[in-house]
Amino acid sequence: CNHRCRYCAYLDANMQLGKDMCVKDSIPRDKMLELCKDIAQMGVKAVTFSGGGEPFMYPHLIEGASILAAGGVSIASLTNGGRLAGEAAEFMAHNALWIRVSMDGWDDESYVHYRGVSLGEYTRIMNNIENFIKLGGTCTLGVSYIVDANNCSHIPQVLHRYKDIGVRSVKV
Repeated sequence: CNHRCRYCAYLDANMQLGKDMCVKDSIPRDKMLELCKDIAQMGVKAVTFSGGGEPFMYPHLIEGASILAAGGVSIASLTNGGRLAGEAAEFMAHNALWIRVSMDGWDDESYVHYRGVSLGEYTRIMNNIENFIKLGGTCTLGVSYIVDANNCSHIPQVLHRYKDIGVRSVKV
């Protein structure tokens, strides 16, 4: 993952997910493509990419998602939005059913606190969201806003900003 969220269960050595997590683990390309072909052949209706890291960092995401989409499987993804750009964004905008960006900060400084990222990441992700929406396509972009005692007073502010840039749904 390209973020180091302070509340991430995968990074917490005191939780089972954290104990089981091996950062080097990844589904090999051939196995991923085989799985996607099998999923499509079995008549699975939908697949959501999520968990164990940032889906858009997986190098074979679009190749696998292409197999699924061509096989009539609806695709969707959760993401932190940091890599929601370029070819991956273009593909998902026109092929995914929905994308949900997980957020918690309300500006660059707060985002550093929550996500363990460099200053400016919040602005970059907000730009990624705005640019994704401008791509058009059939994909609905939503945001999941993770609430705690420090950011709850900023909910009206962020909801207005999301609405202003065209976010279609928000989960608080």
